[in-house]
Parts: sequence; structure tokens; C-alpha cells
Amino acid sequence: MGIGCAANTARLILFIFNSIFFLLGGACLGVGIFVLVDKKELVALTKIDGIDKVDAPSLLEQGAYVLIAAGAVVFLVGFLGCCGACIKSTKLLYLYAAFIVIVFIIEIVGGILGYKYKDDVEMKLKSFLMDTIEQKYTGILNETGESFNLAWNFAMITVRPK
Repeated sequence: MGIGCAANTARLILFIFNSIFFLLGGACLGVGIFVLVDKKELVALTKIDGIDKVDAPSLLEQGAYVLIAAGAVVFLVGFLGCCGACIKSTKLLYLYAAFIVIVFIIEIVGGILGYKYKDDVEMKLKSFLMDTIEQKYTGILNETGESFNLAWNFAMITVRPK
């Protein structure tokens, strides 16, 4: 009787967590599709005066595709976990476990690549930020200034070295 209770509790927990993942995956999928469909309206919100290196429509489109792909994977994994737990299907649960292992391997590879290329990314980011400050920042501290100046003023005020 104790094993049956533990198994039912484990199934319930698996179902609850995968239901949450299922809903969040669907939300990511929906947001990604919304961004792709309504890209023109969102581009108007992302206009930053004075930055020529950033292509907002392309960046939004790439972000939307990433959201769609990630949302679809989370949606599928959540669905497999929910269905496998509900109908006690070992095939679905094995497929669910395989997806979890694949995601874990991708996370390990991403962590290793992030550690390996950390210095390159930091150097390029510093170079880009210094170039934009030198070329575009005027230092005007008012609320009616262009968005670029406001963003840098906010960053300089709130992010102070300790």
C-alpha cells in the first residue's frame, strides 16, 4: 500500500509540474507567433535614435523564432509528461525522459561554450558600448532627451560600482 501511495504522489507531482510547463510553453509559443504577426507595431516601440548597428526588425524576428522553438519544445515536453503521467504510458514517459536528457545535454554544452567564449563576448560588448558612448551620447540629463541618452543616464545612475 505504501508503494502505491508513493507512485500516485509521484504521478500527481509529475502531472502538476508538466501542466505548468505545458502552459508556459504554450504562452511562449503564443508570444513568439504574436511578435511575428504584429512585427510592424512592435518595431515602432523599439526605435532607438542614433544606433545604426542594431536592426530592430531582424532582431525581433530572430527573437520570435527562438521563442517559438523554445515554446514548442517546452510545450511538447510538458504534453508528454502530462499524458504519460495521466494514462500511465511507459512509452510516453520514456520519450519524456529522452527529451529531458537531451535538454540537459544542450544546457551542459551551452554552459561550456559560454565559459569558453566569455572573454570574446565581453570584449565585443565593451567595444560596442564604448563606441556608442563616444559617438552618440551627448550627456544631456533631461526627460525629453532621446531614448539613447535616457538609457545611458539610467544605467549610469543605477549601476554604480560598490
